[in-house]
Amino acid sequence: MVAARGNHVGLCNGIDSTINVQGTGFRPEDGEGVQLLDANGNVVLEGAAKDIRVLTATSLTLLVHGASSTGALAPGTYTIRVFGKEGPPACSVQPAATCTEVSLEVVLRGTGFRQGATVQIGTSSAKTVTVVSVTEIHATFDPRTLPAGQWPVTVTNPELGDGATHCSGNSSSTFTVYAPPTLRSVSPTTACSGGGQTITASGTGFHGAMQVALALTSSSTVSSTPATGVQVPSDTSLTFVMPPLLQGTYDVSVRIPEACVSNALTSTITVIKGPRIDAIDAPRGWTGIDNPVEIFGDGFEAGQTIALQGAKAGGSDLLLADLTVVNANVIRATVPAGAVAGGPYALVLIAPSGCGATLAAAYTVDATAQLTVSKIVPPFGWQGDKTPVSVFGDGFAAVPRVFLDVPSSTPRLVPTRSTGFVTAQSLTGIVPAGLLVGGPYQVVVINPDGGGGKLASGFRVVTLPIPTIDNVSPSAGITSNAAA
Repeated sequence: MVAARGNHVGLCNGIDSTINVQGTGFRPEDGEGVQLLDANGNVVLEGAAKDIRVLTATSLTLLVHGASSTGALAPGTYTIRVFGKEGPPACSVQPAATCTEVSLEVVLRGTGFRQGATVQIGTSSAKTVTVVSVTEIHATFDPRTLPAGQWPVTVTNPELGDGATHCSGNSSSTFTVYAPPTLRSVSPTTACSGGGQTITASGTGFHGAMQVALALTSSSTVSSTPATGVQVPSDTSLTFVMPPLLQGTYDVSVRIPEACVSNALTSTITVIKGPRIDAIDAPRGWTGIDNPVEIFGDGFEAGQTIALQGAKAGGSDLLLADLTVVNANVIRATVPAGAVAGGPYALVLIAPSGCGATLAAAYTVDATAQLTVSKIVPPFGWQGDKTPVSVFGDGFAAVPRVFLDVPSSTPRLVPTRSTGFVTAQSLTGIVPAGLLVGGPYQVVVINPDGGGGKLASGFRVVTLPIPTIDNVSPSAGITSNAAA
């Protein structure tokens, strides 16, 4: 803003006149309007400065178009006021938002700022204002004076000269003041110690990159654990993923990006013990056969489901079959034939309680057989007794597992007993008694690393005992008639 008095000049009403004006603080952006005031301070002539030329910081010339609606001016002495119609534009404000409970310092960047300028957000005045330069201002606000809502930011330069009008300018964007969020409920209220469950929270004032904190209710400290995967679909709803936590009850609170924290819902989420997967043996298998595996961990119980994530045709999960819970630390299961070659796939376990466990990159499915099985000797055996056999092929590693694939059995892979590794091309074993009569059944060989192969139509189980020869009598004879 500029205020100045002109030298005694003569003006003719209705005629354009050039006036020389002396004062202080003249700048190119000043002098957008001109007024003539009588001795009582009343505006008697007002016009627009169409041509303004700033000669120095204390001198300028302007062309005034007389526009008085009162006709000729009465004789007398008049005051010339030069003023800026537009104040200093505050082009940007950082941060662009705050919360009613948080102390605020804003940085305004624009042009035309002067020492002594004031700053307002809405109708709330800044507590302190520091004009760093003509392009930057720092201002602080008492959060108790900022009501929630969207407000313009106004910068007002101080008066100069003879008490002329303040010059002010608004930022090009509004400033947002948020009220603290409120938290009303969460669902579900039971989670697992291993984490991974998605929880939905309802309340008000949700927005932006929110944070969720979980604090053990019985803890004597104020520490908390942040949730992960926070999503905010609306201002009244958000979801988050439970992190791994100790068993117990937890308080829940949320925080908006502007640092206001909600009320805490105390003793809201109960964390119970969930299962844990540590390893799977073997960690690979050929898609052309069923693959028996053992899974190791903790918290195993009956009724659980286990799947290879995304290993089924079409990208869905492949459920493992023949689950047997040996104890809380061991599960036996079968990876069914037909899994999509690839991986390593994650192994996912879901307990009856809804708690889950995941072993990332757990199992790889081979597209081709890793060994060959060429024959089994003998190729049949009696149902009523065990049958010693020899298996031949290539690629055997000490000590593989050998199975007969009996479709009517559960699990369908029946292991041979006392398997012995002879060479990479031969094995020995014993087919157990009691198998279902039929076949020929596939012979499956799986190396310790999970690489496998099979012999189709390899071994039959028969009803009748295998004929045996106890002795031959006579034990000797002649091949021709000696007398002849």
